[in-house]
Amino acid sequence: MNAAFPYPLQTTHLPDGRNLALLSSFAFDDEGHEGFIVVPVAFVTDLASIPRVFWLLLPPFGEYLFGAVVHDWLYTTRTLGAGWHGWRGADMVLWRAMQQAPSPPALWVRCAIMAGLFLGGWFTYFAVKERVLHKLGVRRGRERFDDNHAPGAE
Repeated sequence: MNAAFPYPLQTTHLPDGRNLALLSSFAFDDEGHEGFIVVPVAFVTDLASIPRVFWLLLPPFGEYLFGAVVHDWLYTTRTLGAGWHGWRGADMVLWRAMQQAPSPPALWVRCAIMAGLFLGGWFTYFAVKERVLHKLGVRRGRERFDDNHAPGAE
């Protein structure tokens, strides 16, 4: 823990062998930029979504995992906006989080992760939007919430 990450990162592996769930809330103080970002307990993350072919150089559980949790939260919730600004904003939060991590990754690692996000992050960011909208019953075109598919509806 440090000033930027005031809470310890506590996770548990899920049965799928890839994802983790937070056992307690986690936060990043992006002071001067996006403010205090809180990731709630039970949030599911895959940490760094790095293709397996690159795991030898950049494993998903690297020094960047603190920033990866916050980044996954921002990509999933679209807290910073739904469009281009939100996508790039979430990536910049990751950059700052990696810089302020208790054990910051090397500059080449941060740059490699940012290059990967520039090349493929947009796909994940906008694909998540479509999955969430589908689960909530939002119909494309009309952008109307369908009460028959609301969470908890019978």
